[in-house]
Amino acid sequence: MKIKRTKKEKVNWRYKLLRKSKTPTKDDDCLRLCWYFDEETTQAIYEYRDECGRTTCFAITNLLQQELPEFMSKKYFYPDERSLIFAYFFDEICTFIQENVEDNDFFNFCGVPKEIFFSIENQDALLALCEN
Repeated sequence: MKIKRTKKEKVNWRYKLLRKSKTPTKDDDCLRLCWYFDEETTQAIYEYRDECGRTTCFAITNLLQQELPEFMSKKYFYPDERSLIFAYFFDEICTFIQENVEDNDFFNFCGVPKEIFFSIENQDALLALCEN
């Protein structure tokens, strides 16, 4: 039986992995970042990083994968494909982070305020990277 939460619990958007992830990379993932999570459908976008903080890959859940165009429909994306994920799911990621991550926490982790990270100019830059 699924337990319903009566009040909105804070989402832990950074999670230290306690065991090996199932990602296809040969790297030792030790940190998982949640860029998007829908509590109703349990769909999510995760970024995996190694002990030095380098991105090893991105993973998306099945329903999100089905939303992608056929030429990019896959579950795992490598660091150089970040712009594909962030550009395609920009609105979902933006809304999730705005609602679930404290401004100071985001700034301390990413080095820029949310307003800059999720600006129209940044979205345009991501789209331009996708075209290259």
